[in-house]
Amino acid sequence: MSCDIRICSDNAIFGQPEVGLGIIPGFGGTQRLSRIVGVGMAKQMIYTGQNIKAEEALRIGLVNAVYPQAELLNEAKKLAKTISKNKSNAVRNSKKAINEGLQVDIDKGIEIEQKLFGDYFETTEQIEGMKHFLEKGKKNKKPEEKVKKEKYEMPKGELILTDKFKNMKHLKEVTTPNMPAILTSGDKEHYNSMVIGWGSVGYFWQKPIFTVYVKSERYTYEFLEKYNIFTVSIVSKQMYPKFSVYGVKSGRNINKEEVSDTHIKFLDDGGITFDEAEEVYVCKIVGRAHLTNDDVAPEINEFYELASKKFAHIIKQSTVPHSLYMGEIIGHYKRSLK
Repeated sequence: MSCDIRICSDNAIFGQPEVGLGIIPGFGGTQRLSRIVGVGMAKQMIYTGQNIKAEEALRIGLVNAVYPQAELLNEAKKLAKTISKNKSNAVRNSKKAINEGLQVDIDKGIEIEQKLFGDYFETTEQIEGMKHFLEKGKKNKKPEEKVKKEKYEMPKGELILTDKFKNMKHLKEVTTPNMPAILTSGDKEHYNSMVIGWGSVGYFWQKPIFTVYVKSERYTYEFLEKYNIFTVSIVSKQMYPKFSVYGVKSGRNINKEEVSDTHIKFLDDGGITFDEAEEVYVCKIVGRAHLTNDDVAPEINEFYELASKKFAHIIKQSTVPHSLYMGEIIGHYKRSLK
């Protein structure tokens, strides 16, 4: 009864005969049996001390399946093989959630599940597994190193400082995934990055300005409030799936660069970007506004509402209002092959 899954042969017999010997079932017998088959059936088996056959054990849920004795071992191996094909961390956390949840009430059990669900996003297994699920792709059988090399080939050339932004008179909208962008703020010792859902770049107050919207529940928000510099790193659509963890995990308790195999790059002007970036904007904050939901344009609320529904299995729908940050562009980098 201590097993996760129980299967048996068709000639198996089960029972708790201890009461006939003047004792009670030990080693967890009274506790595990009632949790598996229910209190009423457990009491009947224990009080009577009678044995039951395999078919009855299957009917009451004591075993998961019954097979002819000659086939039992092969069937057990088949079941184990099926389980082993899944992500090991997911199976491990599922087992932990079930076992720990059975020891507490359902509300506490759900809290345990939510914590484990969130912790699972720290793994590379989740990043690849969720990406394949969203793309409805088949499991890739190629070695992991070869997949990374083909899928996430580093951009060629170096990031070169330009003066393009000084003459920028037009407005360019930045949205994910149309123009995948990563927002970073902090210093060399402490920093955090996140995926930008919505932003724009253009001229305002006769200055080149990059504007981003960030919700106060995001960990990056704390850095934007503390530091006066933020960096926007534009990555290619082909590279963007590698950065998916920056959209679903805060980074409070994990190293997102390590999990996603991305590479931080510190610039001389205080900007913090990535080796994978195609284009970079380093910005000095010149304006902040903490908005309520009524202050935010309907299009932005609609954007987040659609995103929350589409990715409800990954992110929680939130009603937390946005904060708006306007940054004067003080540095612009563009990848060059020269």
